[in-house]
Amino acid sequence: MKKFYLIILILFSILVFSQEKRPFENFVYPKLPDIKIPEISKITLPNGLKVMIVEDHKLPLVKANMIFKAGSVFDPPEKVGLSSIFFDVWRIGGTKTKTGDEIDEFLESRSAYIEAYGGEESGNLTLNCLTENFQEVFPLYIEILTSPAFREEKIDLSKSQAKSMISRRNDEPQSITFREFSRILYGKDNPYARIEEYSTIDAITQKDLFEFHQNYIFPENSILAIWGDINKKEIENLLKKYFKDWKSKGQKVPSFPKIPEKITPGVYFSNKEDVN
Repeated sequence: MKKFYLIILILFSILVFSQEKRPFENFVYPKLPDIKIPEISKITLPNGLKVMIVEDHKLPLVKANMIFKAGSVFDPPEKVGLSSIFFDVWRIGGTKTKTGDEIDEFLESRSAYIEAYGGEESGNLTLNCLTENFQEVFPLYIEILTSPAFREEKIDLSKSQAKSMISRRNDEPQSITFREFSRILYGKDNPYARIEEYSTIDAITQKDLFEFHQNYIFPENSILAIWGDINKKEIENLLKKYFKDWKSKGQKVPSFPKIPEKITPGVYFSNKEDVN
């Protein structure tokens, strides 16, 4: 009988507490602000460079990002890793008039940032600086874009780091899975599945970096976005001034490699014996 009353008491307690508001139901949520999409001004410079400009005066900052159709899928089979080395060395390798270390010092003294990144199908050259320093920093951005030096010591450093990553690429099972999945999906010789090897990294030379720059870094193969504490008309005039001498030399915009239209289904395993 006692058990019966105990069960009734428990059920009654559950019923009472279930009717109470749970803590999160007492929260008062503010009304979400309206989403205001800023006006994007799109222009094409005389050299063919497409530009997008957005004024945003909330903070005294200016940012720029130029994207190029130039990634690892365009690496030659015998030099897989070329685009990675290119974007790694592009900024730190300096220009014809400044070393990478001199550029570092210049940017650090102005709390500014210029960096290059490479991916599978594209690469970027970015800029971030205070509005008051933009007139000083932007010419350096243009110099890095158009007149890189790719100094040998920085190439050697980047290649050494790339080979170090190759030596560690089988440490994590997840990285093996992603790598082998791409090889199964596309085929091991497809540009979307090729992987860097010691031999392909060793084959990369300074000349290759200059040729990569010649083949992929040109106005028609690029899009520039610039936004922040700027004046649209002033920026247009500034861009026309600094980009007037940057012109293509007959290069063609590259096409992405083809991928298999049919995928063979199956269950695949990558054995790694030194894990639990």
